[in-house]
Amino acid sequence: MKSILIMAAGNGSRYGTLKQFDEMGPNREFLFEYTLFDAISNGFDHVVIVTKKDHVDTLNEYLNERLPKDVKLDVVPQELPDLPKGCPVKSSRVKPWGTAHAVWVARNVIDNGFVVANADDYYGRESMRLAMDFIRSNKDASTFASVPYKLSETLSPEGSVTRAICKAEGSYLKNIVEVTEIREEGEKIIDKETSQVFTGEEVTSMNLWVFGPKVFNLLEKDLLEFVNSPNTKDQDEIYIPKQVQQWIELGKARVRLTGAGKGWFGVTYANDKKRAMDHLAERTRMKDYPAPLWNR
Repeated sequence: MKSILIMAAGNGSRYGTLKQFDEMGPNREFLFEYTLFDAISNGFDHVVIVTKKDHVDTLNEYLNERLPKDVKLDVVPQELPDLPKGCPVKSSRVKPWGTAHAVWVARNVIDNGFVVANADDYYGRESMRLAMDFIRSNKDASTFASVPYKLSETLSPEGSVTRAICKAEGSYLKNIVEVTEIREEGEKIIDKETSQVFTGEEVTSMNLWVFGPKVFNLLEKDLLEFVNSPNTKDQDEIYIPKQVQQWIELGKARVRLTGAGKGWFGVTYANDKKRAMDHLAERTRMKDYPAPLWNR
């Protein structure tokens, strides 16, 4: 099977509500349903949703009524006590452990190459094709992939965004640095925190990763170290880009940069919703998507 894992357990602090479950399609579809549609159109046949425990039953019912019958569905809760053996349970902890943990909790339902995507981003059908091409062609268990985007195509007119800027060595990722306050100011793209100026052509990761089963072993070791570290505070999270960088530096994995993704948009801020809805309505009008999205 070829799996797509959607991370849908975030809180949406800048957006103001649970944006992954905000209705944006012409027929009240969630944004991540379009990612699922594009993935299934490119041969993915297993959907994994990682979400909060309170949403598991609702999402199971909702998606089972819509997804094609030949697509397997697993809705997995991201729970704080679900940690590797040897990790202490921290009773004071309230905040989720982060995206690296969100991937790890799916370890019992995925045993093949899979793509990881955010629930609150629209990636485009071409990106799902690039991910599937990599899965089908990759023969190395220690080689993963990232489907990158051009920085200028990933900004919001509503305010600053956090972006992971990638440096390549040939066709492989060499370095990934998170920049937290990128925004357009006039004709410039600038990081407000450091005053660094960008051209807009920079290769950018939007958390669209392609992993294999080996990633679960790597993440388990990372979680053990993170949770047991005396320096980890209750508000700290463990993120995929940072762990990927460590794997590269330690020679534990290589990450191939595929061709550039096309058509990304997201909903970082509440006012981004109108643009997202207009975009989906236009794509539906152009017959890129059916209405309703799912016709079983």
